Amino acid sequence: MHRSGLWATAVLATISPERKKKRPTQEALWRSGAARSRPTPEQLQLSRELSACESADAVLDLAASRLTDLNGVCGSIALLKLVRSAGRRATWLQSDPRLAQLLSVVEQLLEAMEAQGLANTLYACGKLGLVLPAEWLQRYWHASALKLGVFKPQDFSNTLYACWQLGITQPADWLQRYWHASALKLGEFYPQALSNTLYACGQLSLTPPADWLL
Repeated sequence: MHRSGLWATAVLATISPERKKKRPTQEALWRSGAARSRPTPEQLQLSRELSACESADAVLDLAASRLTDLNGVCGSIALLKLVRSAGRRATWLQSDPRLAQLLSVVEQLLEAMEAQGLANTLYACGKLGLVLPAEWLQRYWHASALKLGVFKPQDFSNTLYACWQLGITQPADWLQRYWHASALKLGEFYPQALSNTLYACGQLSLTPPADWLL
């Protein structure tokens, strides 16, 4: 096992059993986000069409033709669908102008995204092996910092895991908020989310605060 994996396993063993619970049931991304943000009929239809796309080209073509209809949920769905269609580390997408358009629109929507959409968006970018502009990341840190208090265990896990895959460093103030918000919900973390979070910590050379492990 990789050294960081051993570290994560060791730390996982120190978490009190009473702080581990079953994974909470979550609604589908587009349904939960749509219910809260009151999307237009066009946005609901677009989310369904994006989910039905069978190739990366189909996703990119559809998104490019409907940029004005994109909302945060649709943007997140499009990126997740690219992961499933193009595969991991699909770096060839980086030079596709359709992806650049999609990421530019998503950047404008970050502040309006729900917590799950923010986490899944960064997770998808990490899986695709994208290189995100500094301005895009700065906007992401700002938007997600405001939502950390309502992140669910999977959101915390996906976000830190994505940071490792993207090879990015989190701002110190954002990371402080992350530890504080996630510590309050450690009892809701199911084993895989906790393990992935700690594994990402190992890969990023991050050590959680002592009170996070108590």
